[in-house]
Amino acid sequence: MDDPVSRDPVSFVRAGRPLSANKTKGKIGEKIAADLKGLYRAAGGGHWNGFRYGVVYYFVRDYKPHNDSDADNVSKPIWDALEGEAYDDDKVVRLRRAGVIEIGASNGAPSLDVIDVTEMPAAASDRFFLLLEQEERHIVYVELGAVTPNMFTFNLANRQGSA
Repeated sequence: MDDPVSRDPVSFVRAGRPLSANKTKGKIGEKIAADLKGLYRAAGGGHWNGFRYGVVYYFVRDYKPHNDSDADNVSKPIWDALEGEAYDDDKVVRLRRAGVIEIGASNGAPSLDVIDVTEMPAAASDRFFLLLEQEERHIVYVELGAVTPNMFTFNLANRQGSA
C-alpha cells in the first residue's frame, strides 16, 4: 500500500556491532531486529510495499577483517530485520548500497576522514556525531527511500570525476 509519508527517505543510526548473518535468530538476533524496527519507527518510517532503495554504511574503529562484518554481511540482515515494519518482504528493496568505512584508518581503506557526510539527514547526523564523540567502536547508518530509475548508475568512479 502506498504511504505518502514513507515516500521520503527514512534514516537512522544504531550504535553497536551490526547484526551478523549467522546471528539473525535467537535472543541476540531478535533483540537487534526489534531495536532496528524501533529506530525505523522513531525516525518516522511507515509500512510501504512500493519499491525502495536501501543504504547501509558500517562505520568501525580498528576494523579487523577476521572479526568485523563486511559490507554485504551487514546489509542483508538489516533488510530482513525490517520485514513486517517497513515492508512485507525485503524483495521491495530493489537497489542496495552497502559499505564499510573505517574511523581513523591510515591503511588506505575508505575512511571517515575522506567521506563526505554533509548530506546525512540532520536527525541521523546528530546521533552519528554524538556516537563519534563518545568513541563508539561500531556505528551503523541505515537509509530507506523510494527508488527511482535515475538511481541505477554505472561506472561510479567516472560519475565522481575520478579515474
